[in-house]
Amino acid sequence: MTQVDKVPDGLFGSGPPVRVERLLGLAGRIERGGIRRAFTTIMISWTPVLLLAALGTILPWGGDLESFATDIAFHARSLIATPLLVVAEGFCAVRLRAIAQHFLDAGLVPEAEYPRFAAAVRSTQRLRDLLLAEFVVALLAYGTTLALAGASPEPPAWRQPGTSPLPLFSAAGWWQAIVSVPILLALLFGWIWRVILWTRFLWLVAGMKLRLIAAHPDLTAGLKFVGYSVRAFAPVALGFGFIVAGAVANGVVTGGKSIMGYRATALGLVLFVVILFGAPLLVFTGKLVETWRRGVFQYGAIANALGRQFERRWFDVRRVEESALEVQDFSATVDLYQFVAYVYEMRLVPFDLTSLAFLAIAALAPLVPVVLVAIPFDVILTKLASLWF
Repeated sequence: MTQVDKVPDGLFGSGPPVRVERLLGLAGRIERGGIRRAFTTIMISWTPVLLLAALGTILPWGGDLESFATDIAFHARSLIATPLLVVAEGFCAVRLRAIAQHFLDAGLVPEAEYPRFAAAVRSTQRLRDLLLAEFVVALLAYGTTLALAGASPEPPAWRQPGTSPLPLFSAAGWWQAIVSVPILLALLFGWIWRVILWTRFLWLVAGMKLRLIAAHPDLTAGLKFVGYSVRAFAPVALGFGFIVAGAVANGVVTGGKSIMGYRATALGLVLFVVILFGAPLLVFTGKLVETWRRGVFQYGAIANALGRQFERRWFDVRRVEESALEVQDFSATVDLYQFVAYVYEMRLVPFDLTSLAFLAIAALAPLVPVVLVAIPFDVILTKLASLWF
């Protein structure tokens, strides 16, 4: 048994901001306790803001419970997106680890490359648990919070200080600025760091002498399983979608803006998630081009030789009996040409449009209720009917 017979569990789990999660009681086995961790996140980032906003209507702390209730963006971020990004860790990490394991189980990594594969696993673990990465994520989270606070327009009433002696924000607003927003941003930057680690791992594997088959029926030389990583990131894309949908809902429902004015926002969201989670697989494009070229020459030469032999044997005969079609030559030729067709139809990226569409749907799904609120249902039916009749 070699040291790479089994990829360690949690290879792409944990990571930044794991130390913050441990401090808040959120850390644990990524495969278990997802609901508990999500509930704890809500209790930390959303519940205190609710209580402070409610008390602010009674005590001189600033805050307004009515405006808090109608701040859809904050609820979407703290009640849905933040816990979803926590739960998604287990969903995604288990699947990415399974994909990494399949490189070994499918025999794509030859024994001569085992040391390089083991080194890629170890270096990924070291970078995942890097203290510097944790520090940078925390720094980016609070730096971005400060930048957003300085660039944002007039805050809603529940965040304004009112008669409170607190500067800039109410008590609820300060909790949101110091705790709620940084937690969400730390989770977002943590996910970006995981994507970077995933990309680096795939890049290291792509640099190995993999056993790829040009005529593989999956049309990606046996690498199609790697493309399913795009679908594994769907819960994260859903979390991004809720963040954007909350902001759009605020603009449409409370700001009176037109939903059509957010078309560029929706398109930008789709492009962002597709590029973020799909681009890592492009590291295999060079390897697939190399395999395709090799397959075109090798399988093409065999197909040419068999074709010439087939034509000499059968096309020189003046009359072909029906029983000749049952001869093994015909079935063997068809089988070989099917393999050759796989080579010529080979894709140069190990994912398909279905996986990308799955990711885009996950990102856009939270916007559907906003559209239904903004556009009357009878108008939607009229538009749909005009497409069919």
